[in-house]
Amino acid sequence: MMHLMHHKGGGERPQRSGPPGVARLVLPDGVVHLDGAAAVFEAMLEGWARQQRSRLLAVATVTARDKAVRRFQGFTGDYPWRWAPVDVEDFTAALLSGPQARSHATVRSYHEHLRVFCAYLTDPRYQWTAECLRRFGEAPVQVCHEWNTARHLADFEGRHDVFKGDAGRFGDLEDRR
Repeated sequence: MMHLMHHKGGGERPQRSGPPGVARLVLPDGVVHLDGAAAVFEAMLEGWARQQRSRLLAVATVTARDKAVRRFQGFTGDYPWRWAPVDVEDFTAALLSGPQARSHATVRSYHEHLRVFCAYLTDPRYQWTAECLRRFGEAPVQVCHEWNTARHLADFEGRHDVFKGDAGRFGDLEDRR
């Protein structure tokens, strides 16, 4: 539904309702695509890019995230409404093996990009779940979880001092023996 909004120029200009990146704003009804699944995926990426740009994220960040999601999609050969957590595990194993194995930092960045993309898709404000259910009978889910993604080193920073302190206490006990 279009709402009309008055602006300082005196006339009216149409304003679409919904946040940047909402499904219906990037994937209009009534358009027949030769490859509907590919069109929806491209619309998802475009919507996500709009949502990120509206949050003033750097172009380099938006581009890197897009490339990571496209690489994951190319690896799975499937679209987000068909992805599963095991796909992330398989992707991680592939990234870490072979002659061009990726660093742990690179793998963590892929995980984070995928996690954020899936969070966008599953956020009801953007309506991708409903759109995919309507079109494909399936919906995207969050595929990145604590148990299938690499933890960031910052998660251990506070514990480092505890371990260091414990080691020192252990050494003191040994000296007393």
